[in-house]
Amino acid sequence: MTIIVPRRNNGPVVSITGDTGISFAYTGWGATQELETYRRIARAQNLAEFREALTFFDGASQNFGYADIEGNVAYTAPRRTAAAHRSADAGRADGGVPPFVVRDGTGALKHDWLPRTTSQVNQVTPFELLPIAEMPNATNPTSGYIANANNDPVGTTLDNNALNQNRPGGGVYYLNARYADFRMGRVDRLIKAKLDANVKVSLTDMRQWQANNQPLDAELLRPTLLAAFDNAGATGAWSQLAALRADPAVAEAVGRIRSGI
Repeated sequence: MTIIVPRRNNGPVVSITGDTGISFAYTGWGATQELETYRRIARAQNLAEFREALTFFDGASQNFGYADIEGNVAYTAPRRTAAAHRSADAGRADGGVPPFVVRDGTGALKHDWLPRTTSQVNQVTPFELLPIAEMPNATNPTSGYIANANNDPVGTTLDNNALNQNRPGGGVYYLNARYADFRMGRVDRLIKAKLDANVKVSLTDMRQWQANNQPLDAELLRPTLLAAFDNAGATGAWSQLAALRADPAVAEAVGRIRSGI
């Protein structure tokens, strides 16, 4: 059987209807240079050489941290391939489907990746990419440390809208729609508590924090849940909330939350 796959992109065929197949596009399925990145990182003598090594990183999203014997610390998320931007109207009200869901790749709706017109340093991907200078990075911040745990590194989602930032030269500045900000929040609080007490962060601290599983989102939500449960018992409380409070299972769950179990 022979099928036609419009705009073949090296991706897997996920559906076949009649004589037509559908495949998903992902820039990482093309030629990439991650091995060269890691080879150069292993030989880097300074921050400049470390950053140069990252220009060869074309694959999936990764966060890179740097520290040297001179006391410099840095963070970079090169991820140039995954940041290949779509048409300039991606995610706008008049642009249709946002870039974090499956989009029409036939070209009819202009949702496909832009063809490469400007080559970035050491680029092999045949699509237009965000310059590495527009990707998240930090060097020797005033805080004295860099914390990262798959969180939003530049705040594009802090207003719950990942699509309302613009690039310097026009178009949507889109990196990602979801992050694990609460994980980084826990790490940040642990580090800051030490520094505020004028105590150095030790290797033992870092090992313990790596295994820390205390959920910050639960800590922040707990007071609100307890207050809602308590207020549901007051005179004139919202009837639906009062009904929940009367449910034995809900009462047991809130009891566990209250006791910290």
